[in-house]
Amino acid sequence: MQTSLSPAHQECITLIEDLFKKGIAESVSGLLGETAEAEIITPPVSAAKAVWFRSELRPSSYGYVAFGAAEEPWLKVGSRILTGRENGSADRETVLSTLREIGAQVTGTILSAVNHAYGKQIEMQDVSVLESIDNRSRDSHKSHFRLILSDGFTVPVTLAVPQALTQALVPSLPQLATALGSIDSKKLELLLDVEMPVSISIGRAHMPLKDVIKLTTGSVVELNRTASELVDIVVNNCVVARGDVVVVDGNFGVRIREVLSKEDRMRRLGHG
Repeated sequence: MQTSLSPAHQECITLIEDLFKKGIAESVSGLLGETAEAEIITPPVSAAKAVWFRSELRPSSYGYVAFGAAEEPWLKVGSRILTGRENGSADRETVLSTLREIGAQVTGTILSAVNHAYGKQIEMQDVSVLESIDNRSRDSHKSHFRLILSDGFTVPVTLAVPQALTQALVPSLPQLATALGSIDSKKLELLLDVEMPVSISIGRAHMPLKDVIKLTTGSVVELNRTASELVDIVVNNCVVARGDVVVVDGNFGVRIREVLSKEDRMRRLGHG
């Protein structure tokens, strides 16, 4: 059962979802030698049977990262990687070994970025291939995706992120209050006059290198944000507020509409 998440926990989940999409698409693309894409879907696509790949994390308090794919199409992807055909002659164990490597690459992509973003040192243990994930998955957040190959072949995929991982990455408010309260106020005052870079982000875009090379004067790059959405106010590479773009005495400015809590801002700046 999915439970409501705090903004900080939801941001953590969204980051992991984005990393998973990127990781599985790049891993499959690299092994197949053709373009593959992944997209998040709602509601999930039901599958008669799934095969799961679970990576236990170290320290064990972080739980695991797991994803399950519809068995029949996922095995076809593995066979296609090995033989160049969906119905090649590769045996099941060899195919699963190849798909296990994809699982390891995807988990590695997630952990590398998460460790950098949250200042952690989480390590991956061996990837297990399972018919299902055990009862611990009941406390996990599940996100559903569709992997799409260049010829339109699709595979439904489910990502499971346990609460243990997000709770370890994003401290609860009582934990934050204790941590902030332990800081010597005089030492904190010494830091308050330190200047930090402030920038405004109106959106982002991902482009293949071939499209970047084609950019010329007059080219238009479409961003992942509509004109009506608030822009991000970024301090030390961390979003601390959002607002509307305005003009002040001929210069651009931002009227703040949303501000993250003091605890969230301190945590983000500390990880920047």
